[in-house]
Amino acid sequence: MKKRRTGRIISVDFSDVETRELLPADDYAVKVKDVTEEEGKEYPYFNFELKVTEGDFKGETLWHICSLSPKSLWNLRATLEALGQDVPDGPMDVDLDELKGLEMGVTVEIEKVKGKNKNKVTDVFSLEEEEEEEPKKKKKEEEEEETDLDDMSLKELLEYAKENRIKLSDNAKESKTRALRAIKAAEEE
Repeated sequence: MKKRRTGRIISVDFSDVETRELLPADDYAVKVKDVTEEEGKEYPYFNFELKVTEGDFKGETLWHICSLSPKSLWNLRATLEALGQDVPDGPMDVDLDELKGLEMGVTVEIEKVKGKNKNKVTDVFSLEEEEEEEPKKKKKEEEEEETDLDDMSLKELLEYAKENRIKLSDNAKESKTRALRAIKAAEEE
């Protein structure tokens, strides 16, 4: 950074500085760029730096925190499993470097922190499970002639769910992707 002072004016060059974009609440495919261990108030935590790998927001960064508090280890377990790791029911050594480059899906919500809107990862899931479900969905679509849910807007999906007496969680009602997934899951049952 080159400084040039003239009174109270300072020249700053922002050429190579990325701006952080707030992503809409939705599901995203991500890759682990880095994981660091940080000190928390009572317990340390893992700070996952995630890069979106598909869609309009490809390349955007998300952060996911997993506390090492005994009461919060469920979150780390879910994250490791979503990344394809085998997690035992007992002690485990976690090699943070081995997690780099692994992929998973995340559900992102928007929460207010100190008056500012920020993205928060509220759920994680395996992308492989999503891929395994695709052939089942295609087979069912071939067997049945049904409404093309994929082409519906969120509003149309909510109306469809109501007409077909499919109960959606508040979380599913906020995102086309989640609403679509919940409706298809309900129809498969």
